[in-house]
Amino acid sequence: SNARHTDSLSFYEIVSSGSSLLTEEGSISLILPYEFKEAVLIHAATSNLFAHRITNIFPVSHKPPKRLLIELGKREVGCVEQNLIIELSRHQYTNEFKALTNDFYLNR
Repeated sequence: SNARHTDSLSFYEIVSSGSSLLTEEGSISLILPYEFKEAVLIHAATSNLFAHRITNIFPVSHKPPKRLLIELGKREVGCVEQNLIIELSRHQYTNEFKALTNDFYLNR
C-alpha cells in the first residue's frame, strides 16, 4: 500500500509542513520505521518541533524495535518515552498490547 512507502511524501515533508501548519497547541503523530528515529528527531528540532511522546514498538522482547510512534508539537513540554512489546511468544500477546488494541478485535 502507498501508506508504507515514502516515494511521494517523505517524513521530512510531513514534519516541515507540520511545523508551518500547526498551532501552538497542536501536535502531529507519526508511525515510522524505527530506523528513522534519530533522523526524525534531528529534523523536528531544525523545524522547531519537539517530541512530546515516543513509543518504541518491539515485536518481541528479544528483538530490536521495528516501529516508532512519535508525537511532535511546537511546545517544549518534555518527552515521555516508553516501550511496547507486542508478543511474549508467537501469538501470545502482551497484556499491554491487548489492552491497547482490544477495541479493534472481535475474538479476543
